Amino acid sequence: MNRFLLLLSCVLVAYKSYPQNKSVDCKRCNISIVREVEADIEKLSDTQLKLFLCSFGDSCSNNIEFSEYSNKVLFDVLQNYPEKMIRVLGQDSNLDLAYLFSVLSSPLSDYDLDLIYKKVESCRGSEDIKRNILKSIEIAKNRQ
Repeated sequence: MNRFLLLLSCVLVAYKSYPQNKSVDCKRCNISIVREVEADIEKLSDTQLKLFLCSFGDSCSNNIEFSEYSNKVLFDVLQNYPEKMIRVLGQDSNLDLAYLFSVLSSPLSDYDLDLIYKKVESCRGSEDIKRNILKSIEIAKNRQ
């Protein structure tokens, strides 16, 4: 019985010490990851997506090159990988969700927002994340 309790406590300690939300090291305004994601848009990995989403932050709002380029690629990613994006947005605590949602509400080019909306709406995943993305797309549609 004592060995069982000792084993159980070791398992619990190991479980608690293992990070539940795996996050990546954020590098804000990272234009090189934007280029990489654009180049690999047909076969985007989870790690690339995390690094890309992590590159967004309020500190980038004055970086015109990054803002314009990343805005375009963000919409391309959302259109191609809506479910993966919802999942990653819900998992990584380093992401600036408020900033990402504000970028989604302000597209700098013309996108088929109705198509993107339908794709996001039909995805599985965090209802809170989906609701915020859909709200951002609604705002973007009203601005067009």
